[in-house]
Amino acid sequence: MTPTYQAWQIHPVAATTDEKSPEVLQNLQIHTIPKPIPGPRQALVRIHAASLNYRDLLTTAFSPKYPVPTVPGLSPCSDGAGSVEAVGEESKWSPGDEVLFVLQNSWVDGDVSAFDFVTLGGGSTQGLLQQYRLIDDALLVKKPKHLDWEEAAALAGAGATAVNALFHSGVSSPGFDLSGKTVLTQGSGGVSCAAVQLAAAAGARVIATSSSEEKLKLLKGLGASDLINYQTHPEWADEVLKLTHGRGVDLVVDVAGAGTIEQSLRAVRQGGTVVILGFLTESKTYDVVFPLILGAKIVRGLLVASSEMYKETVALAEKYKIVPYIGERFGWSQAREALSALRSGKVVGKITIKV
Repeated sequence: MTPTYQAWQIHPVAATTDEKSPEVLQNLQIHTIPKPIPGPRQALVRIHAASLNYRDLLTTAFSPKYPVPTVPGLSPCSDGAGSVEAVGEESKWSPGDEVLFVLQNSWVDGDVSAFDFVTLGGGSTQGLLQQYRLIDDALLVKKPKHLDWEEAAALAGAGATAVNALFHSGVSSPGFDLSGKTVLTQGSGGVSCAAVQLAAAAGARVIATSSSEEKLKLLKGLGASDLINYQTHPEWADEVLKLTHGRGVDLVVDVAGAGTIEQSLRAVRQGGTVVILGFLTESKTYDVVFPLILGAKIVRGLLVASSEMYKETVALAEKYKIVPYIGERFGWSQAREALSALRSGKVVGKITIKV
């Protein structure tokens, strides 16, 4: 008899593609599938934990907002951690190795032009909300020793994205040093929390914005020096300029996109950088040309991270003993509840699922 295992998969059952509708959770269903055998330079990994990103909600809903169409039968979750169970010929891994998964399979190091968006692990690539995953050697990195499985899953993509934003945008000094720099973060999701932790550990002054005093208190505990409530201060760039004596910050980590770019450009100093890595807000029209030219400001689009950046993330997490903040933990049978928590937008930090 062929060995099998369970996987949560996405199938178009709901009558809507609106990710805000609870109906889309019906698309997520458990299926039993055959257990694969690793080929050359491959590993079969027993997944122990996965963590959610906003994109998982979009793919589960078959949302047209996501740039890669979702293929029916896809397992969501691009971030996870597990242990190697079996390997193929010439694999660099060994049974028992504890690993994290890398999101994509074409950008190893160097310039981002090597990246092919179709292979992003998006709507057409199998994710990690399943008990096993057959994976190429190059898409694994060693798990940080000080983290448990769920913490490691929470670190993966969020941490690597934060590392890319903080240390590959021309702001840091050699050796991942942000001493003397001021970094602004937005919100309290997984990437934002990771950015606060990593920037503070690297010596930066961190100004954090969020929507409530409770969330801001948590961000302060993660390392933020200054706090701004953007609900009570919708023109939050004014508060940033007050805190920096009119100069502005060196780097803005913008997770929201079109709805915040105006404030981000106002908050960053002349010659500073705004890194855009999310699209959580609705599109709006704002002419960025004159602010960019007159301020000599840089806007950088960021698409997750290279394999090498994942390795840097592990090294930095181990160096500074960084533990990702997990807002809610769910069990294997609670995958729909986990997505519902993500949909609510109320969870601070990462949401994890024990596999």
